[in-house]
This record gives sequence, C-alpha cells and structure tokens, in this order.
Amino acid sequence: DGLSNNFVLCLAIDGHGYVWVGTESGLNRIAGNMCNAYWREQIGNDNDKILSLCYDKHTDRMLVGTENGLRYFSYKTGRFSNETVGDSLIDYSIASIVDDGRQGMWLIYGNGEIQHLDCMTNKVLTLKQTERSGCRCGLYDGNGNLFLGHGKDGMSILTLKSPDDYEVAEVKRFLHNSNDSSIPGNNVRCIYQDKSGRIWVGTDRGAALYDAETETFRKVVRKSYSNTNANISDNVYDIKEMTDGRIWVATDMGGIDIVDLSDIANRIVFDDSEVELSSINTRCILQDGYRNIWIGNHSTGV
Repeated sequence: DGLSNNFVLCLAIDGHGYVWVGTESGLNRIAGNMCNAYWREQIGNDNDKILSLCYDKHTDRMLVGTENGLRYFSYKTGRFSNETVGDSLIDYSIASIVDDGRQGMWLIYGNGEIQHLDCMTNKVLTLKQTERSGCRCGLYDGNGNLFLGHGKDGMSILTLKSPDDYEVAEVKRFLHNSNDSSIPGNNVRCIYQDKSGRIWVGTDRGAALYDAETETFRKVVRKSYSNTNANISDNVYDIKEMTDGRIWVATDMGGIDIVDLSDIANRIVFDDSEVELSSINTRCILQDGYRNIWIGNHSTGV
C-alpha cells in the first residue's frame, strides 16, 4: 500500500495530522490512504534505517533519528536538513528523541552519549557524564531527571544539576536481581510517563511500574492465563496511555496487552482483552486526535 518496508520501528504524529512511520528501510508519511516514502537520498543519510521520531511543535519540524545522527523535516522549507550551532551533532545512532518540556529535545544515542538541542536556536550542547552505557530509550520527567534504558545494564536515572546546567549531579542505577521489587529485566526498551506522572518501564522480562519514593518496581502480572499469548508476551517494546486512561503494552511475540488499573494500590495486572492484529510482533503504539490507535508491527507494517 505504499509503505517503504513492513518492519516498523517507530511512529509519530506531527502538528498537521500526518502519521510518520520509521522502518528498517525508509521513512514514511501517511495522510488518509496516501503514503509517501522518503529514502536516504532525500533525507541526507547513509542508509535507510529510521530508529526514532519526535515532532518539534516549536518550529514545526519532524525530528528523525537515524543510525547516522539527527535529521529533520521542516514544513517551512519542505526539505530535510541537520543544521546546528554549538557542539557538533554526533554521527551515531539516535535511539530516542525526548522532549524536555520547554523548547528543546534530548538526543539519546545508542553509545550512551546525550546531547541537548534547543529547537528555537538549533544550539546543541553535549551532556557531561563521568561514565555511560549503551542506550535503547529515554524519558525526561520534567523535574530534572533523565531516565535511560540500557541494552544490558538495566535503567539509570541522571539527575541534572539544574534545568539550565548540562551536567549530571547524581546517577542512580537499577539492575535486575533476585529481589521481587527489582527491575524485571536488564534489557530496557521503553520508559513511559503517563498523565498521572507514573513511570512505566518495559523490559525483556516484562513491564513494571517504578516507585520513586521507595526506588522499587512493581511488575505487571497476569490476572489469568485465558489470553492465548500470555506465556510469550514478556518481551516489551512500547507502553502508551490511551485517552480512556488504559495502559497499552506492545510486546514482541504476544501482540498487545492492556493493563487493568482497577486495583493498582494492591496489584497491577493485565486484563484478558485480546486486540486483533495483523501480527503479534508489535513494536510501537500511537493514538491520534480521533482516538484511532496505530500499531507498528515488525513484519506486517502498520
């Protein structure tokens, strides 16, 4: 149907209602039933793999994370570019692009480097870290804390000296251990903050809710095993809150799971809902302004 590749890695919506789809081979923009594909020559990149997407509402641009650094599509010019000032953008894979809640973005690289982009001025500054681990995802909580998900080193929380100071004051690291209150797995693929400020973490061994006061994790467990995919759905790739307040979880081999929050004070469970999909290999979730839910699959497109 025009999608450049069926192996989807990321989704985003811009300020014009277009749905952008990053795949293993090519970037796409969907409008209604029309799909436009963009390739390396148009993006100004060395290959076609797209790892992350984030809309910059301040300058009306779609920021595109590639294996060779940042590119962005500007609606003002109708072109892709990567012009910046200050520190040079790192020519490495951008695992995650995170809104800082003001007028900038955190660029989180696969090798653990972190840069900050001021969207209004295009100024780039590199975060000063004493040590780093390879990253797969990130989140900024709006309170001076950068959450980082690592490929094999669990989760880290980097507390900045101040919102205007690009230097780390404190680092907390969380690894899985035999304690039930530890992070479920050390391969962290997504970190998400819902509308209530709760932090959800998706790992290769399940999803969990992080408690900042006790610095512990509460794993989401099964209410029952009536779901046919229940035994293979612990490999979590994405977590999103829908407009009805329900938490949806995208898994590698188990399709979509939905969290039951009715008794969250005592336990967190998946309900028995089954979402009918074209593939159980889900990677990303997105809800648009019309409450349609878009699912990116790693085999059958969107």
